[in-house]
Amino acid sequence: MDAKPALDARTLLLGFVCGYLGVLVFHQLTILGLWYLGLGRNFPWSFRPVPLFGAPAVLQAAFWGGMWGVLIAACRLYVPAGAARLVYGFLWGALLCSSFGWYVVAPLKGNPSPAFGFETMWRGLLINGMFGLGTVVFLELADRFFARRAAEAPPPEPMADA
Repeated sequence: MDAKPALDARTLLLGFVCGYLGVLVFHQLTILGLWYLGLGRNFPWSFRPVPLFGAPAVLQAAFWGGMWGVLIAACRLYVPAGAARLVYGFLWGALLCSSFGWYVVAPLKGNPSPAFGFETMWRGLLINGMFGLGTVVFLELADRFFARRAAEAPPPEPMADA
């Protein structure tokens, strides 16, 4: 029986790292695939500065992916292991991240919500869904890596009485 991971600082830090990587790998590779198929407008891994702080676009997206990764990691503890977690990750990214972008971020930037344009909508659902899936894949890999390391670690030395 697998031990259920605890919601602790390590889990949240891993969530950030895995979300960051989820953007750099899965999110951006999906954009690349769409671009090569002629279905995307932008080439991935853009270092074009974006407002507010002038940070490169891909690094800003990765930072926010890390923040979403913290939430994904925290809630993932309540999803059964296996394929259900992969579906959970995809749906989290596709539905929650996309909806937040459409209804919160776009209006804050003074842009109309792109949710009502089918072309923009399906791309956002796919790209963000792949981000969520990638985040969960990286979290699962991290769980296996750390579980294996813990199993291979020698038992701690008993402390000598002083």
